[in-house]
Amino acid sequence: MINYYKVITFTHHQVDVAEIGQYQIVEDAASQGTSRVKLELALEEFMYLSTCNRVAYVFYTEQNVDVDFIARLLKTANPGLSPEAFDHIERYVALYEGLEAVQHLFEVAGSIDSLVVGESEIFRQFRAAYQTSLEAGHTGDKLRLLENMAVQVAKRIYSHTRINEKPLSIAALAGQSIIDRFPSPDCRIYLVGAGETNTLVARFLNKHGYHHLTIFNRSLEKAQHLAAETGGKAMGLDQLNQPGKFDAMVVCTASQTAIVDETLFQKWPKPEKESYLMVDLSVPANIAVSVANHDSVEYVNIDQLRQLADRNLNFRRQEISIAKTIVDEAVEQFQNLYMERQVELALADLPDEIKKVKEKMTNEVFRHKLDHFSADQLEIVEEMLNYMQAKCIGIPIKLAKKTIKF
Repeated sequence: MINYYKVITFTHHQVDVAEIGQYQIVEDAASQGTSRVKLELALEEFMYLSTCNRVAYVFYTEQNVDVDFIARLLKTANPGLSPEAFDHIERYVALYEGLEAVQHLFEVAGSIDSLVVGESEIFRQFRAAYQTSLEAGHTGDKLRLLENMAVQVAKRIYSHTRINEKPLSIAALAGQSIIDRFPSPDCRIYLVGAGETNTLVARFLNKHGYHHLTIFNRSLEKAQHLAAETGGKAMGLDQLNQPGKFDAMVVCTASQTAIVDETLFQKWPKPEKESYLMVDLSVPANIAVSVANHDSVEYVNIDQLRQLADRNLNFRRQEISIAKTIVDEAVEQFQNLYMERQVELALADLPDEIKKVKEKMTNEVFRHKLDHFSADQLEIVEEMLNYMQAKCIGIPIKLAKKTIKF
């Protein structure tokens, strides 16, 4: 029954992101956590998805799923879960069953239900979660059908909507601002700081073919590590006093005072292009106001990028209605697909049963009459029986698909 599809999930919609982790499956020395949940809850099929803002238990079972069932599942998943975690569990958990479960999984795979709308990473995580469950032997025909359709839905959403257009991360927006200003990958880029944010900026630029990167950092070793990854050069922070020629600069350090101040700026040559592009991702700002105000500087700060990220997110959200239309159509298609599959499984033994009837007819029931037939006559009889056998297989399946409802 299609109502046996069920999803128990904890997401950013109901639970603080910092608390979601306590509802994850905990491994132990005795058994693999996912195997423990499937076995002890007697789930016919089971898939487990865990991300930074979501924990989802996806399964197929005829059992009634109520608060007691959910509590038992959570205790099995995490035996050390504190009693406080069960308080107000009905408010923290979201339960989907039947077609609602199908729709929810399609929306998850298509990144409609993500914390960051349109973030395609959830699609990769969804597929990886299914593959892990498949390899563990926890999934079967039911979840195979669901995963196959979810993949098709996600691909349709990404190709027929603009839900994953326009970057949202500060690092991507910083990198995109450089690409927009300097379309040529020959652009010379300075990265001041080699922390997490500038690492992401460097990777973004490297992915788009920008290899002329110079990383300045207080720790030369850290700069060298990032430079080796992106094919750039590493410099100590003190070497900013004597820079070579560059076009764009991204500054992101933990310094509480301006690193690029007026004194340092005056030591630099005039930009070869119309102006330098200087992107300041630091809080507080690491580029002095006087530098930012120079006519030869095009300045972008983190607040401007955050505002752009908000506008881009709103743009993506406007695509949700189109994506939901795709999901709604897919849910209806899945319902028909599921019905047809159940018919196929229910009639899977039909060909063998009809073949047995045919063999009994020729070898027992009508044997004494067939013995008097000539070779030509027997050949005609065999052709007729084979034709009838094929029709007897096809007709019930065709009729069942038209009339059986699930």
